[in-house]
Amino acid sequence: MPVEPAVGVAAFDFDGTLIRGQSLWPFLVKVAGSTRVAATMPAMVAAYRRSDRDGAKVVVVERLLGGYPAADLEELGRTYGVHLARRVRRSMAERVGWHR
Repeated sequence: MPVEPAVGVAAFDFDGTLIRGQSLWPFLVKVAGSTRVAATMPAMVAAYRRSDRDGAKVVVVERLLGGYPAADLEELGRTYGVHLARRVRRSMAERVGWHR
C-alpha cells in the first residue's frame, strides 16, 4: 500500500518577518497622504485602547479607503506589491521556497 506524503501548513508573519519593516502604513500614506493618515490616528488609538488591534486597522482602512474606486486601489496595490517584492528577506524567501 502506498504511503501518503505528510501534509502540513507553514504560516509566516508578513511585516517584519517576510519583509523588512511594515507594509500597511506606507501603502496608506501612498494612497491617502500622510495628513489624512495622521488624522485617523485618534480613532485608531481609541480602538487599540479597547484591545482591538484588528478593529483599529479596520477603522483606519475604512476611513482612508472607503469610497476609493476599486480598480484604482487594485492598480495601486499591484504597483506596491512590486515594491514589496524587493523588500522580501532573502533568507525568508528561501525558507518559503523550501516549504513549497
